Amino acid sequence: MSLINVTNIKIGNNVCSIKLPLIFQIEFECLEDLKHDVEWKVIYITSDGSGYVNSTSNSEGNTDNSVDNMMEQEKEYLVSNNKGEIILDAVCLGPLYKGILEFEFRVNPPNFSRLRPESVLGMQAILISGNYCDQEFIRIGYYTNNVYDEESLVENPPDLPILDKIVRCIIDQPRVTRFPIKWDNDNLIDFEGNNLNYVINSDTDSNTTEDNVDTNTTDTMDGNTTEDNVDTNTTDTVDTNTTEDTVEYTEEVRKRRYEEI
Repeated sequence: MSLINVTNIKIGNNVCSIKLPLIFQIEFECLEDLKHDVEWKVIYITSDGSGYVNSTSNSEGNTDNSVDNMMEQEKEYLVSNNKGEIILDAVCLGPLYKGILEFEFRVNPPNFSRLRPESVLGMQAILISGNYCDQEFIRIGYYTNNVYDEESLVENPPDLPILDKIVRCIIDQPRVTRFPIKWDNDNLIDFEGNNLNYVINSDTDSNTTEDNVDTNTTDTMDGNTTEDNVDTNTTDTVDTNTTEDTVEYTEEVRKRRYEEI
């Protein structure tokens, strides 16, 4: 089974302005002492899946060079391999020992000035990802809806979003996806405790055997096809000759009988 089981997540700061931090109280159970850190990420996905438009621009108001350098280093660390995913923050916890643990994950919202104006409003997605040794073992997804808090703006939204007037509502109905990974024993274990290394090796051996059978079968089928063609041609020739001989013999017998009469 998975050595980390998330038992509960409480969403804080809901419903609120989209400019306020995202807060998650995460409780999980560690079934064994772990040798390495567990990395947790909070990922934001916009309604159109486009992500940040300009990946080089900084947040507004940052003029200190040291702050800019720290932000650039953070961007490199929080880069996502999937286009459209915005990694808001990541934290490593460790060493972890067997037992029940809980921590608060507070992250800043995305920089909405770097998003497409049409992707700020509407349904978005927030993902909490658990990783061990660069392997994702769990992904918990929430839908969130960004809407104006004034009816007049809802009916006639401006071309450029007014961030101060938009509220965020996270729908507390998470969708959980678990992935089999290799833990400290180097075995690929799924969340039910099945050793997938054995399954993969068995499938590989089975596929190898089937490939050999298929190859042999193909060769055999080619041989049978050739033999069938030879047999058919031979049979046709024999049948034809036999029929002609029979016809000629019958005519001769008829002639002799006619002459005798």
